[in-house]
Amino acid sequence: MDATESCVPIDFRAVCTAVKEKRKAQGVIPPEILSAIASSKRLALGELAGKDSVAAMVKAYDDGVFDAVIPVVIRTGTEYGSTNFIDRNVSVVRRKTGGVVSKPVVMQDFEFWHALNGRFVSELSRRFGFYSPCLGCHLYLHAMRVPLALLVGARSIVSGERETHDGKQKINQLPFSLDFHEQLTSKWNIQLNLSLRHVSSELEVDRILGGACSSKDQFCCVFSGNYRTPDGRIGVPVEAVRRFYAEYGFPVAQKAVEALLTNPQINLLKLVGESFK
Repeated sequence: MDATESCVPIDFRAVCTAVKEKRKAQGVIPPEILSAIASSKRLALGELAGKDSVAAMVKAYDDGVFDAVIPVVIRTGTEYGSTNFIDRNVSVVRRKTGGVVSKPVVMQDFEFWHALNGRFVSELSRRFGFYSPCLGCHLYLHAMRVPLALLVGARSIVSGERETHDGKQKINQLPFSLDFHEQLTSKWNIQLNLSLRHVSSELEVDRILGGACSSKDQFCCVFSGNYRTPDGRIGVPVEAVRRFYAEYGFPVAQKAVEALLTNPQINLLKLVGESFK
């Protein structure tokens, strides 16, 4: 089963083109999505992934962030596993909030992912002393939702990233990592709402969801755990991670989105390659 069997596919470059040409969303966004959100006063996009993303939407609604949300799956090309979670997780958000939850949509731009995370591995390793696709991948995930948010008028993107997971940290969710993620979307006056940012306990996530959601049947990544030592510790220097964000990941992801909104057919491999000169 492919994700598009549960989600409505949207052409990412067509979204960028519509934003560039200041066109309305009709013709790019399916009518069933637009009709669902037509009366919204506080529209958000919601990261649709695992349990944390579902809890983040529920908490964000309880916090008054949105009255309608479009759940968005972003494909990276590195996932495998069941897509059964998509319909199930959307159903949980509908049951646990009183807001409008549209049919989920899916977008992808593998050239974007390749340019940011795959093509220049040797150069990134040389410059920063390590390589992990997780940093650029999460920047890609957030960057991909920016043009869609601009097109439909969403002022918030809700994400389930947390600083710690019962004391365990991820390099793409360190406090400064999340700061960079927030700065990326704020460039376009879009809030990256990390409603679970300071929720450490898995029990608290379960409390928010009322036991209505599990981690079963969700995407796995072929790179999962790539930056950890065999005993599970983070195996790269934290300061090198900070340098990666500050000197490469954040400015290049921002530049890529700016370029896409100016020239939606731009060659991103060439654009990112020029950042090393």
